[in-house]
Amino acid sequence: MNGLGIYSDFPSFSHFEIKFSLNTSMGKAVILIVNGFGALNTYEDDIETSVAGHSGAFSVERSFEVGMAEGLYFNYIDRHEAERITKLSPLPSSVDFLVYVNYKYKKGGRFVSLLPDRYLIRFSFEASLIRVFQLGGLRRTPPDDVIVLVAGLTDSCAKSYGFEGVVLNIEGLEDSRKTEKIV
Repeated sequence: MNGLGIYSDFPSFSHFEIKFSLNTSMGKAVILIVNGFGALNTYEDDIETSVAGHSGAFSVERSFEVGMAEGLYFNYIDRHEAERITKLSPLPSSVDFLVYVNYKYKKGGRFVSLLPDRYLIRFSFEASLIRVFQLGGLRRTPPDDVIVLVAGLTDSCAKSYGFEGVVLNIEGLEDSRKTEKIV
């Protein structure tokens, strides 16, 4: 399988796995989750984290770059890529994403970049399993935090499609969507 949504070299093991259930059909969920990952491309916030060579925590700007797999490559998720997946028939039973979590902070009036976290994430709809493989980084943003962010953004995107409520129920994960509004 080298089609849209499938990374042909996804590792056979993962660093983090978690089960989920859907509150909509698999077909709708695929489209909504791809749109949620696409929304992550424009999501930015500030977090407190460590910086090498300095003691204490620093306020750091965090941003994301996300691509959806197509064979051995990843395509940046924009409106065009999100539309491409809706035209597939049948939709893939799993979808793979590459997520870069970028960090930068201000030092002496200029921005300094920190080592990004890089994750491969597979949403397997038939197994109801999310698998995460860490490619690199210091886990300044742990994989479960990325999953919670994506789930919240998926719910926000779902509202524009007329779906009310939670798209994904993530088992055993403290889900901040219940208490925090993600914009």
